[in-house]
Amino acid sequence: MKKLLVRLFCLVCAAGLVFSLWNIWTILSEYREGDRMYESAASQYVSSQPEQQAETDLNKVPIQVDFDHLKAQNPDVVGWLYCEGTPINYPVMQGRTNDDYLYTMLDGSYNKAGSLFLDCAADPGFQDPAPVIYGHSMKNDSMFGTLHDFSKQEYYDAHPVMWLLTPEKNWRLDLIAGYVTVDTDQVYQKLGSVEALQTYLSSVMRKSSFAANTTVDVSKVERAVFLSTCSYETENSRYILVGLPVEVNR
Repeated sequence: MKKLLVRLFCLVCAAGLVFSLWNIWTILSEYREGDRMYESAASQYVSSQPEQQAETDLNKVPIQVDFDHLKAQNPDVVGWLYCEGTPINYPVMQGRTNDDYLYTMLDGSYNKAGSLFLDCAADPGFQDPAPVIYGHSMKNDSMFGTLHDFSKQEYYDAHPVMWLLTPEKNWRLDLIAGYVTVDTDQVYQKLGSVEALQTYLSSVMRKSSFAANTTVDVSKVERAVFLSTCSYETENSRYILVGLPVEVNR
């Protein structure tokens, strides 16, 4: 009887190990598939601007995006977000609900990495005072997995800007603050006016995890883009990175 129990125990342990390994393999396969799909999209629809200078020109968009062909694949594309020297090089989607692209990629396939997506209630041309772009904090640093790195001053110093391109306009996002908050934060309830945005920025600038390399007069800010991902200080924590859009036409 004792030998039988030992054998049963060993079988249960073996089955548990097999299940765990299968689960890990499934997760890694999803990561690889998501990376392949978005790398393919970047290679198809994104190209570097010609005549790039040795030093970064903050008045020149570093990439070009073929939005005509990109939107032909998926008309829900509203932009492209790029941060040089990081994994952030992705299309930005907008669904009818905020669940549409939570686990859905550009090609419509299911993947836990999902997509970067603009809040469903926001203006698709990013003309609202405070549009929010969401993305998962993936363990392989894809999507918004590197957003938390902005909690280190040296990381911010190396990446002080991002680029947000749309079919109509291109913006440089001058990053001014990054902070931990909760999922009931006011920014998720939509800051519907310039005055509300300015009041909000006055409070969050004081708790930024890095010191911005540019002086910001909050009273003159009329629009800011908020990049949001999960954080793990508490069950409902979020990390938000704030960028001020500066229109760039070349």
